[in-house]
Amino acid sequence: MYNVLEIVIWGYVLLMEVEDMLKKYHCKNVSKSGNVTLPNQYRQNFGLHPGDQVEFLLKNHSIIIKHAEESSLHNKRYISQKGAVHIPKELRELVGIHPPNEYCLFIDEENKRFILILERELSQNQGVRNHSFLI
Repeated sequence: MYNVLEIVIWGYVLLMEVEDMLKKYHCKNVSKSGNVTLPNQYRQNFGLHPGDQVEFLLKNHSIIIKHAEESSLHNKRYISQKGAVHIPKELRELVGIHPPNEYCLFIDEENKRFILILERELSQNQGVRNHSFLI
């Protein structure tokens, strides 16, 4: 996988490769509670089950959700029985995820992670291709 520096150096072609790795699952309004339901099909593919912990990483106005590593000091939350996770308030505030804003959920199957980004960020950056949260 390429890192952000390599993408800046090599430019558009690598950004296209990164974009092709993601699937846009859906966009919806942010709930007041800050819960996001992770799609069951992808949770199962990623080995995530109710009661497992996920960790949250903040990257350039996006939140990356992935299986928590034991040694990680990042924010962690448990997956509920229905597959929802509570996004920590401090991260929601930093990214601007609050009602009535709309967020989009992307699936990164190669890296087994979910990525949340505000819809307005996608609009301002002409979509996924120009957004560096992908790495």
